Amino acid sequence: MNLCTSKTSRVLICYIYIVLLASCVGTIEDKDPQVSKGGTENKVLPGFLGILSAKGVSDTSIEIYFDQGAAPGVNDFKLYVNESKTPIYISYKSLIQIQDRNYYLLSGLEPGTTYSLRMEEFDIANNLESSSFNTISVSTFGNATARFYGVERAYPVSGVAGQTTAKIEWIGAQNSENLLFPAMWDVDHYEIRWSSNYSLLFTPFASKASVSKTSTSSIQVVGGSGDKVYVNVRAIHRGYILNSSDPYYKADENTKVLEVSLSNPGG
Repeated sequence: MNLCTSKTSRVLICYIYIVLLASCVGTIEDKDPQVSKGGTENKVLPGFLGILSAKGVSDTSIEIYFDQGAAPGVNDFKLYVNESKTPIYISYKSLIQIQDRNYYLLSGLEPGTTYSLRMEEFDIANNLESSSFNTISVSTFGNATARFYGVERAYPVSGVAGQTTAKIEWIGAQNSENLLFPAMWDVDHYEIRWSSNYSLLFTPFASKASVSKTSTSSIQVVGGSGDKVYVNVRAIHRGYILNSSDPYYKADENTKVLEVSLSNPGG
């Protein structure tokens, strides 16, 4: 059996050699019945701007970027999906920050379905809760995509090599393991993109490479010691390859980004 297509998740690793460029995932089932929407006795927690943006990135996932709130790294959050009376509890410990925004991936959704989302910040220790903010409507993709949750780790390798080399890791997407009749959402390959400029990461100016789902690859890019590099990984599935002529057929579009600073010889 090919271990890279096993139902058991495997961590795939990509090494990036740099010369001058160099888990925040929740499901719709992750509802904590002990955390309920605050009653009228709660005092208002000021300063929370709510959801800043949200978009579907696969047939079962939606990305949410939201304000860090009144006390970043201290307070937790509640996400209301379709105005459910029981919100999804989001601990600040499970979040990553991308460009001064909290990032959260809501998974386990239905394909081609529109969801309403609303976020609140709360300080359980002081019985404070933010005011309600506008509800955002977001839809998942209609076609099948890979079951993938983005890059997991990015860090310089140890020693002198860390001045020019970063290691990128992600958990392999789920595959059907059916060799005769593979599923449309089975992964064909992974697409890695990186840039020393975050604003260029999702443009044609970013560096990009494809990595086979069955192998570890080395990629030569331009960069130098001490550089800061932004990295994103996407899973390109079999259905997308087979429907490449259809401009409306989508693949994984996650924008989860990790930042890695290469080792500095003087640091």
